[in-house]
Amino acid sequence: MSSSSSSLIDDLLHDPVLEADLKRQQKQIVFNDNFRHALAERRKALPPVETSFPEIPPDYVSADKFEEAGGAPWQTPDPSLPTLLALHQELVAFGKWLNATPLEKAERHGVVLDVRRITSALWPEAVVVEFGSSWTGLNLPDGDIDLAIQRLPGPNHVRENLKVLMNQFAKALHASNIATHIHVIDTARVPIVKFIDRRSGFSVDVAFGLQGVVTKSGEWVLANCKKMPQLKPLLMFLKLFLSIRGLSEPYKGGIGSYMLFTMLLCVLHLSDGARSPEHWRKASLGHILFEFFRLYSNDMNYKKLGLRPPNGASKQASLFPRENPSWAISIESPEDSSIDLGRGTFDYHHVLQAFDNAYLTICSGDRNGRSLLLVSGLLGQGRGFIDARAKLEKRLKAEPRPDVPTAGLKASSVAPEKGQLFFDDTSDSDSASDNTEESAVTPSEESTATDQPPKKIRRTVRLEDIGGWSDDEDD
Repeated sequence: MSSSSSSLIDDLLHDPVLEADLKRQQKQIVFNDNFRHALAERRKALPPVETSFPEIPPDYVSADKFEEAGGAPWQTPDPSLPTLLALHQELVAFGKWLNATPLEKAERHGVVLDVRRITSALWPEAVVVEFGSSWTGLNLPDGDIDLAIQRLPGPNHVRENLKVLMNQFAKALHASNIATHIHVIDTARVPIVKFIDRRSGFSVDVAFGLQGVVTKSGEWVLANCKKMPQLKPLLMFLKLFLSIRGLSEPYKGGIGSYMLFTMLLCVLHLSDGARSPEHWRKASLGHILFEFFRLYSNDMNYKKLGLRPPNGASKQASLFPRENPSWAISIESPEDSSIDLGRGTFDYHHVLQAFDNAYLTICSGDRNGRSLLLVSGLLGQGRGFIDARAKLEKRLKAEPRPDVPTAGLKASSVAPEKGQLFFDDTSDSDSASDNTEESAVTPSEESTATDQPPKKIRRTVRLEDIGGWSDDEDD
């Protein structure tokens, strides 16, 4: 080191201005330490502050916990947080609120038991198996209950035999007085009997002719949720997002739970650079949801690409040929590569419009009060789904579930009428109305696409046309 450099350092070390500044910093450090200590001692001396909110149970959040604080029945985020981090915080709280309460779990179990009692009275050797979202626990509060009746008498692969059994089951449901809006749909790929539980308002789908392990897809979903816990709250939000827009029913051209899960899983498995699986394991729920809407509304080239879960995208030509590749989505089933999960989504153009509007809403950072979810582009400013759950909770608390009268129910005593059965009991309007959501769709989402595919029409035969009975008759 030169003598000139050494002299310069000595001058800096002994500079009176620097020395004065160092002394001030040392004094400030001592003052800060003393101040923090004094505050800590003061807090210890104060009596504990009572929180205005009851303690939150670990598995669910009741509908009235946070209404006054943030305008929503779940805890709304800190308004000072950036949009995507605030969205993460609210999605976590929203996911807890959507979890089934003990009362809802007990009621769903009661519906399943009722179906099992009726089935056992008709066919003692038959078994009722629960599957789908209600089995995995990924169902919405008002979600359907999916059941399958197996070990039925006669050949289960013969459609005519299934029709007879389905009509017997429908008439037994009617006689037990636990169901309303009973539909026998024997023309579907998987024949089902649909009905609404009279007490709870839950919609129930009972499948006939399903063989093997019907919970296989549910086990695959649960295994992936265990690996990536962020899947569950995102899936629950997206299911409600589509449900309130009427886009969650596959038979109406919408996206079912299983297909939606594969779409979400593919987002988390995209492996191009910054979007690696390792990246998504560290990302917030807000970032993943934002990327989901951006991918499927803007970035996805549906003409050239399809989805091959769990690994992400693949060239569309290598999956399934499409008549309308410009708007249709193609998804290879994880269970069977020959099945295209997106083959029936003829209303996907409306799904795309909803996704695009949600993407723009998140970009704008719009908030309804403190809530990011209760805005028109996401869950909507209406309270339909919130009020419906509150009504359900009130109704379930009012009285216990009655026992099912199965005495005298035998297959021979409920011989079917000729043709398809349809019961449409409108007397229980309260239960039916509780399942109706207020729309959160904006005018931009309601516009029709230029390449809109033809709509599918499902025909249902009424009782009057086949000489059957109506729900107005005495049992």
